[in-house]
Amino acid sequence: MHLRLRLASNRNFPPDFERVLAFYRQNAHKYVREREPEVLEAAIDRASLIIAEDEGGRIQGSCAQITHSDGLYSETGAVRILVNGFGLQAILMGICAFNEYIFSPPSKYIFAITAADNYPSIKNIERAGFLHDQPEASVLAAIGRKEGFPPDKRFFRFDPTKARAVRERLLQLAVNRELRRGDTKITFTLDHPLFRREILNLLEQI
Repeated sequence: MHLRLRLASNRNFPPDFERVLAFYRQNAHKYVREREPEVLEAAIDRASLIIAEDEGGRIQGSCAQITHSDGLYSETGAVRILVNGFGLQAILMGICAFNEYIFSPPSKYIFAITAADNYPSIKNIERAGFLHDQPEASVLAAIGRKEGFPPDKRFFRFDPTKARAVRERLLQLAVNRELRRGDTKITFTLDHPLFRREILNLLEQI
């Protein structure tokens, strides 16, 4: 399989928004929170929603960076991966979080939320540089959880200095353009701005 990693854009014809919306609706999952269409469209408009397309242009994975409270916080979410077993969730989350950290950092921090019993996702979130944490009152208000954080969820805060594993995977991906699982591999075209040489140089220094 070959995948192209790129930012979704509404400057394409037809715009990517409808395709992204259809992807999430057609591939609904109990662990993937349904997002309002305007939230996804806003992420596309601010160049913070990444998609992985196969050779036929079909979306095989997506992840968005969603702002809250006018940029006070930023959430790495709406993660849906159809190609399993290659660590693509950690890769896409790492790309989203680092892209936000480098180009448009929130005033406070970047975070992620998942179900407490979604163990594979928890591992990938941790591999992407997110540490388990307790959300403060202001972030709960920002995400509409003024009554408190639900016990069946887990909250994570992105720490770029602790994201060594995914950073090394991204740097390796930039060189090899492939991910392997045994004898099976995925090759990549990397059309995301994080893979520009000057940005990779910054990534190496974090």
